[in-house]
Amino acid sequence: MSSFADMIPVIERLERELPRFLSPDRYSHTLRVRQVAEALGRRFSLPLLPVGLAALAHDLERDRSHSDLLSCARERGIPLARRDLAHPVLLHGPVAADRLRREYHVVDEAVLQAVRHHTLGHPCFAEPSHQVGQVLFVADFCDPLRASVDGAMQEEILALADLPCMVREVIARTRAIFGELEEPTEQLYARLNGVNGNGA
Repeated sequence: MSSFADMIPVIERLERELPRFLSPDRYSHTLRVRQVAEALGRRFSLPLLPVGLAALAHDLERDRSHSDLLSCARERGIPLARRDLAHPVLLHGPVAADRLRREYHVVDEAVLQAVRHHTLGHPCFAEPSHQVGQVLFVADFCDPLRASVDGAMQEEILALADLPCMVREVIARTRAIFGELEEPTEQLYARLNGVNGNGA
């Protein structure tokens, strides 16, 4: 897949197949995330095909068991961090990105990175070239029916001026609840706050 137009048949295929792969609740969540993501894409004049594709695919492997996720990751050579072994659900993004590349022939790196890192975020999401990842990170958090997130908080986040501010606020609100987060999330937060890897 080498152009945005090539994403259309993949999106159409996912629209047909996702109801079979995902539980009804997960599928409904996916559609809501797509709606939020595409609204953000329109607001910030982003190409809607990669935004929609990433949103549709982000939970492609979320309903796999933890043991299946670990097995798939090992079979496909996906690196495993300690946090992945402790919490295999974190692998659903990397496994989905790998499947998107292998089975659906998606090569757009912004889409693959967005899907791969949508749960924890990644320092690369601080870069303007990763706006698809920023959109997906925010949209997943701002699913209007997400029980763990207050609707007023979501509205405040979505009212911010730009995507980096939204990503930073998602992390800040999450840190306020849970304290220090996983390393990739903390690294992204530091990048967005203008702090380099040496703490300067």
